[in-house]
Amino acid sequence: MREYGIPAVAEVAPSATLADVVFERADREPQAVMMRRQADGGGPPWRDVTAAQFRREVTALAKGLIAAGIGAGDRVALLSRTRYEWTLADYAIWAAGAVSVPIYETSSAEQVEWILGDSGSRALIAETPAHTEAIAEVLGRLPAVERIWLIEGAPGGAAAAAKPLDSLAAEGSTISDAALADRRSARVAADLATIIYTSGTTGRPKGCELTHANMLADVRNAIGALPEIFTMSGRSALLFLPLAHSFARIIQIGCLESGAVLGHWPDSHTLIEGLPAESDVCRDEIFGPVATVSRWNDSTKC
Repeated sequence: MREYGIPAVAEVAPSATLADVVFERADREPQAVMMRRQADGGGPPWRDVTAAQFRREVTALAKGLIAAGIGAGDRVALLSRTRYEWTLADYAIWAAGAVSVPIYETSSAEQVEWILGDSGSRALIAETPAHTEAIAEVLGRLPAVERIWLIEGAPGGAAAAAKPLDSLAAEGSTISDAALADRRSARVAADLATIIYTSGTTGRPKGCELTHANMLADVRNAIGALPEIFTMSGRSALLFLPLAHSFARIIQIGCLESGAVLGHWPDSHTLIEGLPAESDVCRDEIFGPVATVSRWNDSTKC
């Protein structure tokens, strides 16, 4: 069998982690736009999220996770559609030194039970009470899942024990910046970052363990090899592929690492509603198979 290889475009430092970009970008370019998020209630208009703002929000959630007893290497599951808070929670989990476990929001209760149990997840971040209601029975069989937070909606019913994700910021108010920095600096590239589960078409979903180095190597080499996609001025992407999918995570991380602006849309069937209406927003967008919207430019009528 013949094998072919090329030198790596980018190397990953042994001390590097996925959370680094949040803090380094905020130090370097605090007013740079990292993401655009939907207005309250969903849909356009879009609001800019600067590097400084994203760092504040990631820091608050990460401190909350630490205060809630989430330790370095602990697993925290994410059960949600693609939205801004998914990326926010992902980076907060990494900043707290923990490991994110994404779950498709369309997964059956049996699949969710298997993933939570197999991964050893200690906490779950769910999008709405409807998600926890759908898996209420299996949660009772998972004593290791000690905490549940909701991105939106009021706790009640099966979600009675859950708390709003926003409450984590208040819970972490006793955690110092130094304590968070110590937690972050204790993690290295070789440490586990995420466990991504297969779809389970040939049996139970299988967990693929990926380190910070794995993800950063993929992303940084893609950025170096494809500058016309990631590094040209004004680049941005609207992501609608489920973030439980490995390719969607590459797009998410690639945008933040490269400086391309990232937006989220939860439903591919209504994607056209997410396209910016103003031509001054429609600047050279990324085209990526499945995960992002085709290129827009100043002459495009969006």
